[in-house]
Amino acid sequence: MDKIPFPAAISTTVEVAKKTDLNGLAGTVNAILRNASRKFEQKIFPELSSDRKERISYLESFPLWLVKDLYKWVGNREGENIIKAFNKKPSIDLRINQLKTNLDNFLKVLHENNIDAEIINDLHNGITLKSNPRSIKNLPGFSDGLWTIQDRSSQWIAPLLNPKEGEKILDACAAPGSKSTHLAELTNDSAEIIAVDRSAKRLKILQSNLERLNLKSVSTLKADATSLIELNPKFISYFDKILLDAPCSGIGTLSRNPDSRWSLSKEKIKSLTLLQEKLLESIFPLLKKDGTLVYSTCTICPDENNLLIERFIEKNKTLKLVSQKQILPSLDNPGDGFYSAIISYKS
Repeated sequence: MDKIPFPAAISTTVEVAKKTDLNGLAGTVNAILRNASRKFEQKIFPELSSDRKERISYLESFPLWLVKDLYKWVGNREGENIIKAFNKKPSIDLRINQLKTNLDNFLKVLHENNIDAEIINDLHNGITLKSNPRSIKNLPGFSDGLWTIQDRSSQWIAPLLNPKEGEKILDACAAPGSKSTHLAELTNDSAEIIAVDRSAKRLKILQSNLERLNLKSVSTLKADATSLIELNPKFISYFDKILLDAPCSGIGTLSRNPDSRWSLSKEKIKSLTLLQEKLLESIFPLLKKDGTLVYSTCTICPDENNLLIERFIEKNKTLKLVSQKQILPSLDNPGDGFYSAIISYKS
C-alpha cells in the first residue's frame, strides 16, 4: 500500500501488536519501524557482502563465527538449512501421559474443543499442535495430568534407556523433569527413579510436574551430580539405568531461544565440554556392570557430542559405545536438535 504514509502504517502496526503476543513489545515494534522508515527516507540501505557466510550471517541475524562452525560441521547447504530453521517458529509438541489416556482418546478431546492437532510419526505418545493456543495451561487435560509439553526430539531420549518396572534409575541432571516424568510413565510408575539437580528452584518445578501428572515413583535430590559418590557412597554400582542429559550450549534449541545465539561463544562451549566430561567420569561408577547409560544434549556441536563421547570411550577402555545419533533441525523438521549416545560396560 504505497500511498499509506509511514507514520500511519507504523501506528496501525503498533496497535495490532498490542492485540497479539507482542503486546509487551509494542514499544520495541514502534522504535524498530520508526528507525527503519527514517533510514528508508534517507536512502540508507545495507550493503550485503558477496561472501556467502557473511551474507547469511546478516540476512538471518546469526553470529558469523557460528555460521562458519555450522558450515564446517555439516556443510554449506545443510548449515544454511539449519540456520533458516532456527528463524522459524518452533512447533508446540505434547507428550501424552500413557498412564491416564491414549493418543486416540486425547486427539478426540482436542478436536471436540476445536483444537487442531496430529500425531507425530515415530513417537509412541507424541502430538503436535497445528494451531497456536492462547494459553497452554488452558488446553484440555492440563490440570488432570493427561499430557506434558515436550519437544519431539526430547521425547525420543528416555525410551533409549529401555526402562523397566522395578529398576533403579538415575536422572542425573533432571530438572525441570520432562525426561524424569517420561521415565516414570514408561515404567508404569513402578521403578525407583532418583531425579538429581543442583537448582532448588528447578526441582520445585519438577515436583510440581510430578504432582500434576500424579507420578509417585520419582524422588528428587538437590545435589551436584559430580559429587554423588561423596554424598552417598552406596550409589556406587547401584543403578540399572542412568540418564545424563548434560548441560550444554543448547545450539539445537535456538528457534525456541533466539536471543541465546548472541550469548554463546567458543570459550563457553569449551568450558561446557570440560563439565560434560567431568559428569561422565563422576557418574559412570554409579552404573551396574550390566547397566546402560544414555548421554544426551540439545546441541548439534560435535565437541559436545560425538567427539566428546568418542574421546571418553577411548580414555575408558572398560566402556563401549553401543550407538549414537544426531538429530539436526531443518526446515522440514520443526523439532529441536538433539544428540544421544548409548554407552555400557564391555561384557
